[in-house]
Amino acid sequence: MKEPICKIADIIYVRFELEEFEAQKKYLNHFGKDIAEKIHFTFSAGSNYFFEIAKLRAFRILWATLLNEYDQENSAVHIFTQPSLRNKTLYDYNINMLRTTTEYMSAILG
Repeated sequence: MKEPICKIADIIYVRFELEEFEAQKKYLNHFGKDIAEKIHFTFSAGSNYFFEIAKLRAFRILWATLLNEYDQENSAVHIFTQPSLRNKTLYDYNINMLRTTTEYMSAILG
């Protein structure tokens, strides 16, 4: 049951990071399309397929809400996703390939 809580914690962490970004006065007045296009986010994809899709989709909604708050057009967010290393084994590389493929597919669909 810890897996879904970690996904929610990831999204909450990103939200607080965005609030911290907003709170910095020097960026607050200059937040616009130029700045929004230069920001990229890195996520890690775990083994829980549907939660990973939901996490990335929820982040996209959060990003669109932030841009609407500053009256910016909804530009695409740059998300880099890498597979997790926590569920890989040393002895069975075929299972590792299947797990990594599933993690990448959840990142693509998210």
